[in-house]
Amino acid sequence: MKAKFTYLDHNYRPLDERPFPDYEPFGMKDMVDKYSMATRVLYRYSRPYPRPFVIVASRSCPFNCSFCVHGHDRPKYRTRSLENIMGEIKENYEKYHFNILILLDELFAVGKERMGDFCDGIQRGREQFGWRFDWCFQTHANARLDAVALARAKKEGCFNFSYGFESASPTILRSMNKRIKPEQIAKAIQLAHQVGLNFSANILFGDPAETRETFLESLSFYFQHCRAACVFLSYLQPYPGSKVFHDINFPDKKKFYETIGQTQYNMTKMPMEEFNLLMNFTRYIETSWAWPERTTGYAKEEDSNDPIVKAYNMKMYGIKFTCPYCKREGKSRQFFPQINRDTFIGTNCTHCGKRIRVDIKEEN
Repeated sequence: MKAKFTYLDHNYRPLDERPFPDYEPFGMKDMVDKYSMATRVLYRYSRPYPRPFVIVASRSCPFNCSFCVHGHDRPKYRTRSLENIMGEIKENYEKYHFNILILLDELFAVGKERMGDFCDGIQRGREQFGWRFDWCFQTHANARLDAVALARAKKEGCFNFSYGFESASPTILRSMNKRIKPEQIAKAIQLAHQVGLNFSANILFGDPAETRETFLESLSFYFQHCRAACVFLSYLQPYPGSKVFHDINFPDKKKFYETIGQTQYNMTKMPMEEFNLLMNFTRYIETSWAWPERTTGYAKEEDSNDPIVKAYNMKMYGIKFTCPYCKREGKSRQFFPQINRDTFIGTNCTHCGKRIRVDIKEEN
């Protein structure tokens, strides 16, 4: 049977004319009620008992990074009206009673006016409909958001926002077509600290222009600016549709598609031995939680009907600790096979959002 290729057309009807997604056929209520602890820590650390929900308020992105799946044939950046967004939030809040809203747009806000309008809508929702949830969003380090806009977002419940900077090496940023400089990234991070909002991002290693020197540039930036933030270290994947994918001459594309996401590709000019050594070091940094500030905490096993806990034969624990940054008592919930003196957890403070490592003392 031959594959049938249909005509690609990005001239969609206006986003506001589309009906809201119907999640009922996918068992959304069960997902929110029973499976919320499967969400990554980044999206749930603000609530020990999280009930996250996702909406998408815009489509595409005005930037053109080399690793983006949209590639050269990208549709234009389009946004939904604030009235339309608030309508979807209201409808789903009444259905699912979520307490964390994740704005999963590639680029939610590029300017403070849209951010201000969104905050106005959240404020009205609290006053008129009793909304009570935290929220987070993604943006670009070039976005025109100032301290006033971010402080207002925090006031209206924002607990985290994500910068897409991907590297701190000028050479790699140019290769990725990021159109930003390390100094802009540092300034954006300082702005986040100024208003007391946590920020998150990814640093991706393995761009075709990557060398040991560029690797160390990004790593040095990470240690200097990102130890207390949700900045994740990973490697660049050549996803189909991206420029880096089309620039690679894959000897076996069938194998690539069958193992996509499972294989780490060396697209650099570094020898494989050196490349693997550097990538393994980034994995060690991620899994050891050796660089964030440390504190000690106490764990207590909880009764749990969480299906994930049962499926993996684990136990649910409530973790109490004192944040080494803001000195307030925090609480996290994690599941483990068994907690003992050698166990640690990586989490964020519920209050200030800083990334911390909690070394567990005996259960109390």
